Amino acid sequence: MAVNYKSLLEHYQHDARQANTWLGEALRKKQLKPTDFDFGRLFIECFGWHEFQECRDQGKLANHVFGQSLTEAAGAVSSFAFQTITANIISQVTIDAYESPEFVFTKQIPVRPTKLRTERIPGISGLGNERQVVGENDPYPVAGVSEEWQDTPIVRKYGFQVHVSREALFFDQSGILVDRISKVAYWDAYAHELQAIDCVIDENTGAISGQLGGHRYNYKGDSIASYANNSGTHTFDNLQASNALLDYSDVENAELLFDALNDPTTGVRTGAFRLAANQIIVPTGLLHTAKQLLNATEIRLHAGGYATTGSLYDRVSPNSLQAYQIVTSPLLSVQLATDTDWFAGNIGKACEYIEAWPQETKQAPSNDQDEFERDIVMKYRTSRMGAFHVRQPRFLVKSTVA
Repeated sequence: MAVNYKSLLEHYQHDARQANTWLGEALRKKQLKPTDFDFGRLFIECFGWHEFQECRDQGKLANHVFGQSLTEAAGAVSSFAFQTITANIISQVTIDAYESPEFVFTKQIPVRPTKLRTERIPGISGLGNERQVVGENDPYPVAGVSEEWQDTPIVRKYGFQVHVSREALFFDQSGILVDRISKVAYWDAYAHELQAIDCVIDENTGAISGQLGGHRYNYKGDSIASYANNSGTHTFDNLQASNALLDYSDVENAELLFDALNDPTTGVRTGAFRLAANQIIVPTGLLHTAKQLLNATEIRLHAGGYATTGSLYDRVSPNSLQAYQIVTSPLLSVQLATDTDWFAGNIGKACEYIEAWPQETKQAPSNDQDEFERDIVMKYRTSRMGAFHVRQPRFLVKSTVA
């Protein structure tokens, strides 16, 4: 879409706050794209062709243009408009990177705000099945509760800076500048997606070692692997060996593990983990198998196999696996280091991202020294602070071939 820079600047001159709100909404709703903008043409519209030429060809500092403009009312609006518009564009480029359809697991994990560097999440155990027969004139039995807690990893700050050079600004052609920025933002979002995957599959535990003892699930002071058999502090079994994904019975084996899981606070089997299971999580090597299993319209069983004689019967039924959703990513195989392991369950109930502050982009104030020494015209910083952790691993079951 062609940007009318004159009309955009007039909008800012008439009502800067409304114009900024409109631009932000247009970018978020994709009515305008960051690649639609040419920073050089925007500079010309805000400050004039003469200033553009002097900055590009004769060594005049762009920050001097900003500073001179601030002494006049109209110039101040132009400087505000230029810097605010470019900041909006940089911010949207970063947001687009995080919302890329390639980053599947980031979208599956819910976000919860926090104001603490690390949290101890308190809880009270449920009562469980304590009901008893009460005789005439006998006192009712007392059902008790106990304290529980979880510790979350330390939230960490992640971010990067974007430096806009004089050459990038004044020789920008067809969105080259935005393209460069988007690549930086993409790789930041890529790293965030890997962290989300590692949280789900409980790999790359060295990234948080020293905080929770190596795992993302810390229950009552114990660092516990997300997937294992019932042993030691891992008081539940959500690891199914020798369960390659081949047909409906393999999914059924995972469901049977869910059924056998007890509530951690009461020790009672409630079926809550099985009822919440609505996802099959597979690497690329199992994607087509999963699609065939889940997308088939019916399941057909032949009694006695495919004998050529005899009165054998077929059993045909609707495909009950269609209730599941497939979750996959090419990055899953890389983090798993295998194409044969798979998972069933509910990522959103098992994992959580605690967020001190969301992804945000800020523009640095004018800095003549950097521009003079390094030709840096503008600087932006994007950052976020948080941590992925496992809230309840019983909502996921892992299956392996061996």
